[in-house]
Amino acid sequence: MIMRRNQVIYRHATMDDIEALVNLELEVWGDDMAADRDKWISRISIFPEGVHIAEKDERIVGVIVTHIINWDYLCGYYPSWAEATADGYITNHNDDGNVMYGVDLTVLPGMSGVASRLLQMAIRKTRERKITRGFLGCRIPSLRSYVHEKNIEVIGEKLVESIAIMDPEVRFFLQNGFRIVKVCENYFSQDEDSLGWGVILELL
Repeated sequence: MIMRRNQVIYRHATMDDIEALVNLELEVWGDDMAADRDKWISRISIFPEGVHIAEKDERIVGVIVTHIINWDYLCGYYPSWAEATADGYITNHNDDGNVMYGVDLTVLPGMSGVASRLLQMAIRKTRERKITRGFLGCRIPSLRSYVHEKNIEVIGEKLVESIAIMDPEVRFFLQNGFRIVKVCENYFSQDEDSLGWGVILELL
């Protein structure tokens, strides 16, 4: 499916987009957090309909990745990003699973409205599949600066949640149909800005 909005084309990714996707993530996230070529090949090979991209002037400016998993965790347990996404390779994708899980949302700065449209495309795909539950994990990039500014030595879940509610990245998802269900330590172990913490958000 191809959709156009404000000179931006939205479509599913193909193998021809691999290099552009690698470069997009390097530009936005840097070497430590960007998905490499092997991860993009795995994602598109395993579940191509879960990789939506935004393209403007023949340049990829945004991407969202979701996959389907079988959510059979014990009540109250929420997996880390690496566990839920098979470290970003989505080799745990299960076409007959019961949960759509968000893997990645990357958009170039200044591309107003693109992130929201990509997210809505993923939500629509969840509804079309008649999957009733959707989850994703969100980083809390303002956490480190807040903790350092306030000289906080002990970081607990209540403090992290209070900061997360004010964080622009988390608020984006709250404003687009999600709610916080869990604050998780070591959710994004490589994310220094979030001090490894993340919040699990559930689709309403």
